Amino acid sequence: MGLLPEHTSAAYSQAFYEGVDFVELDIQITKDLQLITSHDPVLVETSDILDHLDEFGDRKRNISFGTPYNYDFTDDYLIHDFTLEEIKSLRRVQRYKGRNHVFDKMFQYQTLNETIEQLLDLNAKNPNRKTGTFPVGLYIETKMYEFYRQNYGVNSADLVLDTLKAYGLGTAAEAQAKLPIILECFESQSLQHLKNKTDLPLIFLMKSTPAQDVLNNLKNITEWAHGIGPHDDVVVTHPVLPHIVHKHGLKMHPWYVRNDFLSYKQDVFEENKIYFDKHIDGIFTEFPEDTVSTYEYLVRQKREEDKPKEAAIE
Repeated sequence: MGLLPEHTSAAYSQAFYEGVDFVELDIQITKDLQLITSHDPVLVETSDILDHLDEFGDRKRNISFGTPYNYDFTDDYLIHDFTLEEIKSLRRVQRYKGRNHVFDKMFQYQTLNETIEQLLDLNAKNPNRKTGTFPVGLYIETKMYEFYRQNYGVNSADLVLDTLKAYGLGTAAEAQAKLPIILECFESQSLQHLKNKTDLPLIFLMKSTPAQDVLNNLKNITEWAHGIGPHDDVVVTHPVLPHIVHKHGLKMHPWYVRNDFLSYKQDVFEENKIYFDKHIDGIFTEFPEDTVSTYEYLVRQKREEDKPKEAAIE
């Protein structure tokens, strides 16, 4: 969410009420193997860890994540060095300096369990939100799958799936009725592992890469995923990529739209319209109110245009 600290209960609730179909969250793993929602595996940029140096200052370190992550963090704190209780003592802050900081240090880190229960509760209280055709779901990324598996012997995909099963969300049919689930990852190993354990929809995320590389991999991807989440630049620069992806029977959910970091247009409406005109199946957005309102307007406009013209009466 662009207006609130990311991955907080407030951000998830706001996204829900602004009309999203899915709330997207990333999973990291604590020292005691609890699943929390956080994009980064470290703490400085999105928490108040620097206010807790008396307690945790000795855990500061430089951290390098090699291929395929290519992350380098200096003087930071790895989430996996903390227990859930310790993580819960921290508070979330807004990542970007130019965004709203009014809500900094108001919200704790969320666990996956808490987020599932929050969305189940919201869906139960709002069964007819929008068209009422299906409840709002969770779009869950098993973040840094190989990092956790190789360094700590922890399979994040199994931990996520076990958590979903505990809530009766382990299959597509179970989930669809109360909390639809999509699982995503940049690492094919996670999705291939999940493919053998569940029929939940799986989306292969892709970093910025030449469109031809995407096209060359589509047949292989169909073996273990239901769709792809390419970087927005691939979608924008290739004239018919969504059409080709759809011909392979795959969905396409590009990432992402950010109102304060527009990439292709000078106007938020026009930036969102790019993807509507490309006939994608969904889009990741950090400002859902604007993306949802744009799409709803464009859908209404198209319906009006598609109406048969009444014959003139003389």
